Amino acid sequence: DYSSSTPNLCWPLCSSDAECAGTGAGYGCNPMSKRCEQKVSPGGGYGAPCNAHTDCQSKFCLPAPNFAGGYCAGDCRGDSNNCGPQGYCQWNAAEGDIVGVCHQSCSSAGGLCRTTPVDYICKPDTYGAQMGLLCMCNFPGTPCGTDSDCCSNFCSVATNTCM
Repeated sequence: DYSSSTPNLCWPLCSSDAECAGTGAGYGCNPMSKRCEQKVSPGGGYGAPCNAHTDCQSKFCLPAPNFAGGYCAGDCRGDSNNCGPQGYCQWNAAEGDIVGVCHQSCSSAGGLCRTTPVDYICKPDTYGAQMGLLCMCNFPGTPCGTDSDCCSNFCSVATNTCM
């Protein structure tokens, strides 16, 4: 309920084809969206650039300007890290539920995951409960050296921090 004072949302997420009542070739639990629908959707995987939800296989685009170039994400159950292929579930139990956000997973801290239009870097998850690595740009207040270091594509020369 968006009119509620709490930020929690509730919608069903599937984890297997057996949970889906529909039939037909390719129908089942889509591993990217966690919804009962066609299992393979057009669009980019986690971390891909996007302008609209339809640009992502998960049908979940985190838009610019907060995520320069957009960022395909997805929904997940934090207690089972069920993001599917190349996904990492970021969630924080302190939020009061087990719904998290799937990001692009990565394996080498500090490495570049994506360079357009800003640098998305493989970083340790310091917010979530999984404590793994995810591909993410730098949010406001993070140290930077150039504009491309920041999600906003703007690094303050005066403070060397993302704005």
